Amino acid sequence: MILDCISDAEIVLYWGLRHEEDIFWQKEFEELSHTYSNFRFVLTLSQPSDNWQGKRGHVQDHLFSQQNLMEAEYYVCGNKLMVDDLRTKLKAAGVPDAQVKFELFY
Repeated sequence: MILDCISDAEIVLYWGLRHEEDIFWQKEFEELSHTYSNFRFVLTLSQPSDNWQGKRGHVQDHLFSQQNLMEAEYYVCGNKLMVDDLRTKLKAAGVPDAQVKFELFY
């Protein structure tokens, strides 16, 4: 999906996992961010080890540090609790439902 859209728009992937050992495709996403100036990704771990130097917590909480929430379109994929939480927060922030697409992963 990212590769299909990367030449047309700014894309920010907020990617949340639990532990360092769950990380995959990091190298591929880093390469995309170096190749395309309009792509970046934010990796967040909800249950990292003490050695983790990256972002911590729930991935949906980091989205709200982004400006221009109203100007973006959202594709939310993940477990039902995360998807429901993010959809509720986006709605409370005034983002129209039509700008939010979602898929339950598990």
